[in-house]
Amino acid sequence: MLIRSQDKKENEKNCDNCKHLDDYFDCSQCSDHDEWECMDYDEWKSKDTKMKIILLSGKAFSGKDSAANMMKAKLEAKGKKVLIAHYGDLVKYTCKTFFGWNGEKDEQGRTLLQVIGTDRIRAKYPNFWAGYVKSILEVFYDEWNYVLIPDTRFPDEIDLMKNTFDDVVSVCVVRTNFINPLTEEQRNHKSETALDDRIFDYYLIADDLEKLERKVDVFLKELEG
Repeated sequence: MLIRSQDKKENEKNCDNCKHLDDYFDCSQCSDHDEWECMDYDEWKSKDTKMKIILLSGKAFSGKDSAANMMKAKLEAKGKKVLIAHYGDLVKYTCKTFFGWNGEKDEQGRTLLQVIGTDRIRAKYPNFWAGYVKSILEVFYDEWNYVLIPDTRFPDEIDLMKNTFDDVVSVCVVRTNFINPLTEEQRNHKSETALDDRIFDYYLIADDLEKLERKVDVFLKELEG
C-alpha cells in the first residue's frame, strides 16, 4: 500500500511536472502518475489481472521441479508470462549466508536445510518463508500470468496462498516405483510428511519423465478450460 506523505503544508506541491497538489508522491493529474500507486492490494486484485498460482508438492525426487519446468515451457510457448519461485530459495540463502552451507544437497546439506528451515525458523515463525513469497506476489500481482511454486511442503503454505489469492491450485506429483535416496530420518522429517494426509486439487502420477509430461499436458488443458 502506498505511503502517504505526512504533515503536508498547505502550499506544498508534490508534482514536479504539473505542480498539482496531491496527497500521493506521484501526481494523479498528469503523466507523472502510476495507477497502481493509488490503489491498495485489494483494489488492484479486483482488476482483470488473471494471475494463476500452481503449488506443486511431493516427496523428494518425485519430479516437482521437472513438472514445473515442463509447465513453464509449454505455457511460455503460448505467450504466457511464467515465474517459477521456491519457498526454499530464501532458506538456501539463509543457510549459505549465516551458516556456511556450501550449496550441496548431500546428506549434511539437506539436514542443515531441514533443521534451519523447519525445526528452527518455521517452529517460531510458521509463515516466515511462504509469507515472503506471498508479499512479493501481492506487490507484483500483475507481473505474471502463472506462478509455479514447486517446493510446497506444509499445509499452511497452501492455505496461506489460497486465502490470499483468488486463483490457486494445489498439485501433488507422485513418482511411482521409486525409492528416494534420503536417509530414514530425512524421509520422516516434517518437511517430507506434513502433507501426507492432504487432499490436493490435482495429482500427477507417473514413473518416468515421458509419462509425467503427458500428465502435465492433460493438467494444463484442464486448467485452461
